Amino acid sequence: MIDKKSNACTSNSCRFTNSLLIKKKTTIFHRVYYYLISIPIIYRYKVKLKYVSLGLFGEIVDFTLLFVLTSFLNVFYLLSAIIAYLSGMIANFFLHKNITFKYHTNNFWKSLASFFRYSMISISGLIITLILMSIFVELLGIHYLLAKLIAGIIVFFINYSGHSSVLSPKLGVVN
Repeated sequence: MIDKKSNACTSNSCRFTNSLLIKKKTTIFHRVYYYLISIPIIYRYKVKLKYVSLGLFGEIVDFTLLFVLTSFLNVFYLLSAIIAYLSGMIANFFLHKNITFKYHTNNFWKSLASFFRYSMISISGLIITLILMSIFVELLGIHYLLAKLIAGIIVFFINYSGHSSVLSPKLGVVN
């Protein structure tokens, strides 16, 4: 039930519904989004699901550059992996900052500090990725793209916990 004087909810379901109705948009993308987050399990894990789905965009950038640099421009696969990973990292920073964790600030120095912390976590992921790719390609003879895929899955779990601590306003780290 909604208290008409304060426009506040008095039950849990109303709080959830009210939060959706305040900012309801009518585009097809938003309709699908509202439908999906009306499912309780998806709503509970929506930040993690946003992280995964937007992280796929960074992975597409990463894999595309890795493939183009290595296969067409004949750049050594580890150097290609570095360039591709950093490009995907920059794309993901802005997506996660603005969409996943909704960290908005007009303070340039806070934003720069967040990018620095985000980059340090990502660079540790890059180092792990390079080590794993070297092992998979050089020692096990796995194709470099498959090696990148396996390493990327492993590094994903490391990066999520670090990135969420840097960009999540709920944790108070960036404020």
